[in-house]
Amino acid sequence: MAGLVQRTSKQGEPLWYATIHIGGGANHWEPIRERDGSAPADRKRAQELANLAERNYRKLAPAKRTAARRILFTTAWPTFVADYVSTKAKNTQNDYHWAYEGHFRKAPFARKRVTNITHEDIKAYVQRKQAQPDPLGPHTLNNHTGMLAKFFQWAQQQGYWDGPVNPAKAMGIRQRLTTKHVAYLREPEHQLLLIDSIVTTDQNSQEKYRLLVSTLLWAGIRWSEARSLLWSQVKLDNPKHLHLRITTTAVGMDIQSYTKSPAGDRYVGVCPTLAAMLKQWRANPMGGTLASEKFRLGIDPSDGLVLPSDAGTMLSPGNFRRRQLKDAKEAAHKTDPSFPLDLTTHGLRHSYAMTLLRMGATNYQVGQELGHSKGPLGSTAAYTHVDAERANPIAAAMVEKSIKVAKQALKKKQQAAAKSVVAAPVQPLVASKGITRPSPKPAAARTAAAKASLGAKPRTASAKSRSHGGRGSGKSTKP
Repeated sequence: MAGLVQRTSKQGEPLWYATIHIGGGANHWEPIRERDGSAPADRKRAQELANLAERNYRKLAPAKRTAARRILFTTAWPTFVADYVSTKAKNTQNDYHWAYEGHFRKAPFARKRVTNITHEDIKAYVQRKQAQPDPLGPHTLNNHTGMLAKFFQWAQQQGYWDGPVNPAKAMGIRQRLTTKHVAYLREPEHQLLLIDSIVTTDQNSQEKYRLLVSTLLWAGIRWSEARSLLWSQVKLDNPKHLHLRITTTAVGMDIQSYTKSPAGDRYVGVCPTLAAMLKQWRANPMGGTLASEKFRLGIDPSDGLVLPSDAGTMLSPGNFRRRQLKDAKEAAHKTDPSFPLDLTTHGLRHSYAMTLLRMGATNYQVGQELGHSKGPLGSTAAYTHVDAERANPIAAAMVEKSIKVAKQALKKKQQAAAKSVVAAPVQPLVASKGITRPSPKPAAARTAAAKASLGAKPRTASAKSRSHGGRGSGKSTKP
């Protein structure tokens, strides 16, 4: 009897798979569907279809099995995308698509049979991408090897490949790819410096982009989540639980109705300082979204984007990073040379995580606020609103305390800088009867004049020389 496994798609649909043992510790996974393409009504019906799938698979002629093992990588990849990647989030689907179109399809191993690809082929691909004029970063290459590892895992289930070790995983064991360092703001006062360094010609744009940076720094949401953030997701009515309800993410210039991470929807705490900025921006009539853009994105007419572009549309993926953020970083670095110029929008999310850790939060708490599906303590799946009411205020209080510490540190630096600047003394001018003349003589000169007026004999050059042992001026004085 075939095994039966149930999964749930991102859209909430039940997915049934029959697991058929094919030897060597490998199983063949067969999707279970009715003739009309619908899912089975219950487990009993799914088990019947799984047994039927197993019988059909056993009847497969050896010649056809051999033909399946002759499949090329370029032929197997589209099937893999349709079978495995189609159940993932749209962001993930785009990643797999562009990785294949831009890299895998042109790789030497793409012209080989799947069963003949080894870890040496994957290693040669990585070395080739590292040696090209515009090399791929370690983070991107790690993603590519992860995609290939999933592909070979699926190929083993389909009978296309039956090697002892996954080639992509074997490459990862033999060649460690260093993780790219992500710059973040180590000093709390750098956060305030970055926000204050955002200066635009338009006051409304300046307020909006400062709010955008503050939200990324003090709420820790993703850049794609900030672009798709709606006012219906901003919850500021309950003073005991100020939070954002993250349910969407941006993909290109569209809004995806579910989150990027498998953790699902989540709640993010909002500190009082950020809440005040959000309330002030919500009252600004110049921060609205165009009605045509709401219709294009499928937003309710009564709702709107929290951070639209100056034209009232969705923010583009790169304009803010290439313009306002770049100028702000350069201005902040000019003010404080220790400010990192390689800071990115994702680095602002890292800065939020480090703020929580610096203020005493655990890794599990940070994973909950960031929306990570996996953490050091295991799965941190989406938690309920009751749990969020306890967790979010704690995180918000930590961020607010960090802001106060940053303000105090920045104030001390400014005071120290003001004391270090000593102005040169300037002799004041005294005006008398329209004539400008210098101020009176210094105190030492006035004292000498007073002694002379009282009859005191002034010291001559010879007397001064004698008082210094005859070495006063270097000239001898005869009696």
